[in-house]
Amino acid sequence: MKKLSIGRVGLLLFAFAVYSSSILFSKMASQHDIMSLGYILFFAGVVLALGLYAVLWQKILSFMQLNTAFLCKSVTIVMVMLLSHVFFAEHISVYNVCGALCIMLGLFVLAWRR
Repeated sequence: MKKLSIGRVGLLLFAFAVYSSSILFSKMASQHDIMSLGYILFFAGVVLALGLYAVLWQKILSFMQLNTAFLCKSVTIVMVMLLSHVFFAEHISVYNVCGALCIMLGLFVLAWRR
């Protein structure tokens, strides 16, 4: 596999941000009546975000092994938590922070072992 550069790590994080945005679009769609204009537009956002993510994921797999890339995907849990706080004013508890830290610690431990 090719060596990771800052640009490739940036692409990886951008792909995960796109994936996280699909979750936000789905929550926004759920706040509208089914088949209303708002629902259809946000649902289209979900489809577009996941389509873009699929293309980016294939590009990522061209320079990173699947097991490593999928391990890094756990970062999306933290991204969704932060984006939900910003866009929906959801409360982030101490338990949420501890859980996110455990996820990140596990990610670093598994990456360090390689």
